[in-house]
Amino acid sequence: MMPKKENAVNLQLILLGYNEAFERLQTGRSTARMAADSCRLYIPLLETLGWADVIEEWINEKYGKKWVKQLPASVHHLEEVIIGFRYARNVVHHRWSTAVELDEQPFLLQDWIWKNNLPSTKPQPTNEAAYKSRLAGRALRHTFKDLHTLYREVEANFS
Repeated sequence: MMPKKENAVNLQLILLGYNEAFERLQTGRSTARMAADSCRLYIPLLETLGWADVIEEWINEKYGKKWVKQLPASVHHLEEVIIGFRYARNVVHHRWSTAVELDEQPFLLQDWIWKNNLPSTKPQPTNEAAYKSRLAGRALRHTFKDLHTLYREVEANFS
């Protein structure tokens, strides 16, 4: 019988997955802009959301739901982004496609935004308030920018 190996899935590995997905999203954004086709961003967008979900769950398991408070005070204001992100994930049950839509801008490249309302089957007033405050109607690229800020701090402080 072979000895059990330590779990190879660690913070650096899941951050790498997220960063590579985000890079595909950024590259796709350039291609989509040239083609004036925002739908080209859909696949890398959902992939990036999936990795963000994996990171959030992994950090929760290791450091608890209040992990943002364990980071430097300079990023504590981003805790609502994480709480809103959790709300979206829990409401859509990992079916991210039901949480996003294209905005109605008539410009060449529309943005993928968080839907304004995500109907929940159970009351989650704190999480819903965070979602409405920090995510609803907002372009996902802004959420990813906030997540990048948090993940840099996570890597610096939890690795």
